[in-house]
Amino acid sequence: MLTILIPAYNEEETIKATIESLRTIPEVQKICVVDDGSKDNTFLEAKKADPDVLIKSEGNLGKGGALNRLIEYVDTPFVGMVDADLGQSAVELRKLISPVLNGNYDLSIAGFPKKKKGGLGITMKVAKKGTKLKTGLDFDFPLSGQRVMSLDVFKACTPFAQGFGVETFMNLIVAKKKYRFIEVDTNMSHRYTANDFKGYVHRGRQCLAILSQLARGVK
Repeated sequence: MLTILIPAYNEEETIKATIESLRTIPEVQKICVVDDGSKDNTFLEAKKADPDVLIKSEGNLGKGGALNRLIEYVDTPFVGMVDADLGQSAVELRKLISPVLNGNYDLSIAGFPKKKKGGLGITMKVAKKGTKLKTGLDFDFPLSGQRVMSLDVFKACTPFAQGFGVETFMNLIVAKKKYRFIEVDTNMSHRYTANDFKGYVHRGRQCLAILSQLARGVK
């Protein structure tokens, strides 16, 4: 009934638990993972959890490019996207499923508990305000990569935007096609970007990708 897509890059500590947690959700029919050129043991750890599809990219394609490697494996009426670093909290995806499966919404997006440190404060504000100006829609969690959608939404949003533009591109599609969406509070948790030089560079690249996608829009 539901195919889950997981892009993973250097997530050896969490990928196995993420897959195993998703397996406990009855509606999950297929789990597809792509190791996006990891430098660690992500592929081997994912293999231990025995996903239905596991492929390895020789080079790092970025989130959008990695997800695009999995498009051909979707053959269910509903599709989910999950980040590889959720670990055991991935089971919270179950809260996103019923709003879409019961036909009330076309897309559900996971909301995360308010974080205490680190993270994407400025980037989140850019995404929220930029999306609001571009589409008129208010998203509380415009960058959340944990999503469940109908097959129609999935087809409209693929191929996925490259790099960090995946969620922003999807939000623009939602606005253009007037899909019904809901943001659902969850207790999901993942690794936050640190407040160091590497973290600032990461957030800077993400901001640029978001602004670029907003400026480009969708056809």
